[in-house]
Amino acid sequence: MNRSFYDKLSIVVTAVLLCVVVILTITSSFKKSPQGQTEPDITYNVSFFADDKETLLEKLSVNKGEKASIAPPSKEPTLYINYKFLNWTFEDGSDASQSLESVQSDMSVYAKFEEVERSYTITFYQTKDSKVPLAAPVVVAGGNFDPTPLKFEPPYDEDYDFVFDHWVDKDGNDMTDSFDNILSDLVVYAEYRKVRKIYSLSFTSPYIMVKEGEGTFIGYELANQMKLYKDSIITIKKVAPEGKDVIYQVNGANVIDEHAGTYRVYSNVSILVALM
Repeated sequence: MNRSFYDKLSIVVTAVLLCVVVILTITSSFKKSPQGQTEPDITYNVSFFADDKETLLEKLSVNKGEKASIAPPSKEPTLYINYKFLNWTFEDGSDASQSLESVQSDMSVYAKFEEVERSYTITFYQTKDSKVPLAAPVVVAGGNFDPTPLKFEPPYDEDYDFVFDHWVDKDGNDMTDSFDNILSDLVVYAEYRKVRKIYSLSFTSPYIMVKEGEGTFIGYELANQMKLYKDSIITIKKVAPEGKDVIYQVNGANVIDEHAGTYRVYSNVSILVALM
């Protein structure tokens, strides 16, 4: 054999090897489908938009047949409405959930929200030092609440009564007019007026008269008009018929001078009288 034969053979072998390389390269870019067919890797673009259909939230590149998902979006609430994310839809409003489970084409999807009526909580405390709320009603946005029926125990003091006056916030601002058209959560505290305690005086006998301090003696008919405070001094005067004596027992006051008939008040005063 001459040299030219070997040159030609070398050229043929080289060509065959090049063909094999090309075939292997093309084959490696294909994959087997579940049906045994081969197809190239394909990716699709999935665009997620807000419900205004203009604001792009995120864009994904997804292999064919794979799932496309992003974190559920949120929507800024209004004073009256909260928004709850439901699902993704196509532009015509149809549900895109199934298509997103196995992407088969480029697609744009849009967030769909449910409107939920908003509500607010009013938290009532008896005092600013209270740890447990007196009540915490929930009111729909724009609604009203009447706190009048709320029942609570004012602070206790030996010398003074605390009379409820109005509701305030933590800074002491009057919240009386804040329970109509409610559009925010509220925390309020009871505000009280401090009133010196008034004790009652009761007796039913015409045989004594009583005065408070330097006041005027009065009979039992006017006894309920007398205002007695803690540590007030009352004086009891006997008004006995001639030849008779009066004895009495005082509850709610301590004796200062029994001979002078003076007593110091510490609670409601009741006088029991007997004619001897």
